[in-house]
Amino acid sequence: MRRTVAAALCLLLLPGAAVAAEPDVPNPESSITTLTPEALDLLLEESVIPLEHEEQRGAATTVRISSDVLFEFDSATLTPEAAAHLARIAARLTGGRTEIAGFTDSLGAPAYNRKLSRQRAEAVKAELAGLGVENLTARGRGEADPVAPNQIGGRDNPSGRAENRRVEITFTP
Repeated sequence: MRRTVAAALCLLLLPGAAVAAEPDVPNPESSITTLTPEALDLLLEESVIPLEHEEQRGAATTVRISSDVLFEFDSATLTPEAAAHLARIAARLTGGRTEIAGFTDSLGAPAYNRKLSRQRAEAVKAELAGLGVENLTARGRGEADPVAPNQIGGRDNPSGRAENRRVEITFTP
Protein backbone atom coordinates (compact mmCIF):
# COMPACT_ATOMS: atom_id res chain seq x y z
CA MET A 1 0.00 0.00 0.00
CA ARG A 2 2.85 2.38 0.80
CA ARG A 3 4.15 2.11 -2.76
CA THR A 4 0.68 2.78 -4.19
CA VAL A 5 0.26 5.94 -2.12
CA ALA A 6 3.81 7.02 -2.85
CA ALA A 7 3.27 6.44 -6.58
CA ALA A 8 0.07 8.47 -6.50
CA LEU A 9 1.83 11.32 -4.70
CA CYS A 10 4.75 11.19 -7.13
CA LEU A 11 2.36 11.56 -10.04
CA LEU A 12 1.21 14.82 -8.53
CA LEU A 13 4.77 16.07 -8.23
CA LEU A 14 6.18 15.20 -11.64
CA PRO A 15 8.60 17.81 -12.93
CA GLY A 16 7.22 19.82 -15.81
CA ALA A 17 3.61 19.22 -14.80
CA ALA A 18 1.33 22.10 -15.65
CA VAL A 19 0.35 24.13 -12.63
CA ALA A 20 -2.47 26.68 -12.75
CA ALA A 21 -1.20 29.99 -11.46
CA GLU A 22 -3.04 31.58 -8.57
CA PRO A 23 -3.51 35.33 -8.99
CA ASP A 24 -1.52 36.12 -5.83
CA VAL A 25 1.25 33.54 -6.42
CA PRO A 26 3.62 34.78 -9.14
CA ASN A 27 5.63 31.53 -9.30
CA PRO A 28 3.49 28.55 -8.23
CA GLU A 29 6.33 26.06 -8.86
CA SER A 30 8.23 27.61 -5.97
CA SER A 31 5.52 26.49 -3.55
CA ILE A 32 5.72 22.82 -4.58
CA THR A 33 7.79 20.67 -2.26
CA THR A 34 9.16 17.31 -3.32
CA LEU A 35 8.39 14.59 -0.79
CA THR A 36 11.25 12.29 0.15
CA PRO A 37 10.67 8.61 1.01
CA GLU A 38 11.30 9.46 4.67
CA ALA A 39 8.62 12.17 4.59
CA LEU A 40 6.17 9.76 2.94
CA ASP A 41 6.72 7.20 5.73
CA LEU A 42 6.07 9.86 8.35
CA LEU A 43 2.96 11.13 6.60
CA LEU A 44 1.50 7.65 6.19
CA GLU A 45 2.16 6.60 9.78
CA GLU A 46 0.44 9.70 11.11
CA SER A 47 -2.51 9.72 8.75
CA VAL A 48 -3.46 6.09 8.12
CA ILE A 49 -6.03 4.63 10.49
CA PRO A 50 -5.99 0.83 10.75
CA LEU A 51 -9.14 -0.62 9.20
CA GLU A 52 -8.98 -3.73 11.36
CA HIS A 53 -7.55 -4.41 14.79
CA GLU A 54 -7.50 -7.64 16.79
CA GLU A 55 -7.25 -7.96 20.54
CA GLN A 56 -7.05 -11.03 22.79
CA ARG A 57 -8.51 -10.95 26.33
CA GLY A 58 -8.31 -14.30 28.03
CA ALA A 59 -10.13 -16.81 25.87
CA ALA A 60 -12.04 -14.11 23.96
CA THR A 61 -10.83 -12.54 20.73
CA THR A 62 -12.24 -9.23 19.49
CA VAL A 63 -11.85 -8.15 15.88
CA ARG A 64 -12.58 -4.44 15.46
CA ILE A 65 -13.45 -3.48 11.88
CA SER A 66 -13.92 0.07 10.68
CA SER A 67 -17.50 0.70 9.56
CA ASP A 68 -15.97 2.50 6.59
CA VAL A 69 -14.80 -0.94 5.37
CA LEU A 70 -18.22 -2.55 5.75
CA PHE A 71 -20.78 0.15 4.89
CA GLU A 72 -21.34 3.24 2.82
CA PHE A 73 -21.98 6.50 4.69
CA ASP A 74 -25.24 6.44 6.71
CA SER A 75 -26.10 2.94 5.46
CA ALA A 76 -26.58 -0.46 7.09
CA THR A 77 -26.25 -2.36 3.81
CA LEU A 78 -22.99 -4.29 3.55
CA THR A 79 -20.75 -3.45 0.61
CA PRO A 80 -19.58 -6.25 -1.72
CA GLU A 81 -16.09 -5.86 -0.24
CA ALA A 82 -17.54 -6.36 3.24
CA ALA A 83 -18.96 -9.76 2.32
CA ALA A 84 -15.50 -11.00 1.27
CA HIS A 85 -13.95 -9.53 4.40
CA LEU A 86 -16.52 -11.17 6.67
CA ALA A 87 -16.11 -14.50 4.89
CA ARG A 88 -12.44 -14.55 5.94
CA ILE A 89 -13.43 -13.85 9.55
CA ALA A 90 -16.27 -16.41 9.48
CA ALA A 91 -13.77 -19.18 8.84
CA ARG A 92 -12.37 -18.52 12.34
CA LEU A 93 -15.76 -18.54 14.08
CA THR A 94 -16.26 -22.27 14.60
CA GLY A 95 -18.11 -23.38 17.71
CA GLY A 96 -18.33 -21.14 20.73
CA ARG A 97 -20.24 -17.89 21.01
CA THR A 98 -19.95 -14.76 18.87
CA GLU A 99 -21.17 -11.27 19.79
CA ILE A 100 -21.39 -8.48 17.24
CA ALA A 101 -21.55 -4.87 18.47
CA GLY A 102 -22.04 -1.85 16.22
CA PHE A 103 -20.79 1.64 17.14
CA THR A 104 -21.05 5.12 15.64
CA ASP A 105 -19.27 8.41 16.19
CA SER A 106 -20.92 11.23 18.15
CA LEU A 107 -22.37 13.13 15.20
CA GLY A 108 -26.14 12.94 14.92
CA ALA A 109 -28.85 12.26 17.45
CA PRO A 110 -28.06 9.53 20.01
CA ALA A 111 -31.31 7.66 19.23
CA TYR A 112 -30.49 7.64 15.51
CA ASN A 113 -26.92 6.46 16.22
CA ARG A 114 -28.20 3.58 18.37
CA LYS A 115 -30.62 2.55 15.62
CA LEU A 116 -27.97 2.72 12.86
CA SER A 117 -25.42 0.83 14.96
CA ARG A 118 -28.00 -1.89 15.73
CA GLN A 119 -28.92 -2.21 12.04
CA ARG A 120 -25.24 -2.53 11.13
CA ALA A 121 -24.63 -5.18 13.80
CA GLU A 122 -27.70 -7.09 12.55
CA ALA A 123 -26.42 -6.88 8.95
CA VAL A 124 -23.08 -8.38 9.99
CA LYS A 125 -24.90 -11.06 12.01
CA ALA A 126 -27.07 -11.98 9.00
CA GLU A 127 -24.02 -12.20 6.73
CA LEU A 128 -22.14 -14.42 9.19
CA ALA A 129 -25.22 -16.61 9.74
CA GLY A 130 -25.50 -17.02 5.97
CA LEU A 131 -21.92 -18.26 6.01
CA GLY A 132 -22.83 -20.96 8.53
CA VAL A 133 -21.74 -19.28 11.76
CA GLU A 134 -23.98 -20.18 14.71
CA ASN A 135 -24.56 -18.79 18.22
CA LEU A 136 -24.59 -15.15 17.14
CA THR A 137 -25.91 -12.15 19.05
CA ALA A 138 -26.00 -8.55 17.83
CA ARG A 139 -26.46 -5.24 19.57
CA GLY A 140 -26.16 -1.59 18.73
CA ARG A 141 -24.17 0.62 21.07
CA GLY A 142 -24.44 3.91 19.18
CA GLU A 143 -21.84 6.40 20.31
CA ALA A 144 -21.20 4.60 23.64
CA ASP A 145 -17.71 3.36 24.47
CA PRO A 146 -15.63 5.47 22.08
CA VAL A 147 -12.10 4.17 21.44
CA ALA A 148 -10.85 7.66 20.49
CA PRO A 149 -11.97 11.21 21.28
CA ASN A 150 -14.65 12.57 18.96
CA GLN A 151 -13.44 16.07 19.87
CA ILE A 152 -10.18 17.48 21.13
CA GLY A 153 -10.23 20.80 22.93
CA GLY A 154 -13.82 21.40 21.85
CA ARG A 155 -12.92 20.97 18.17
CA ASP A 156 -14.00 18.16 15.86
CA ASN A 157 -11.57 15.23 15.64
CA PRO A 158 -12.29 13.48 12.29
CA SER A 159 -9.67 10.76 12.80
CA GLY A 160 -11.09 9.94 16.25
CA ARG A 161 -14.62 9.84 14.88
CA ALA A 162 -13.43 7.48 12.13
CA GLU A 163 -12.00 5.10 14.74
CA ASN A 164 -15.29 5.16 16.68
CA ARG A 165 -17.36 4.12 13.63
CA ARG A 166 -16.80 0.39 13.93
CA VAL A 167 -18.15 -3.11 14.34
CA GLU A 168 -16.61 -5.39 16.93
CA ILE A 169 -16.88 -9.15 16.59
CA THR A 170 -16.00 -10.91 19.84
CA PHE A 171 -15.77 -14.68 19.87
CA THR A 172 -14.86 -17.34 22.37
CA PRO A 173 -14.13 -20.98 21.54
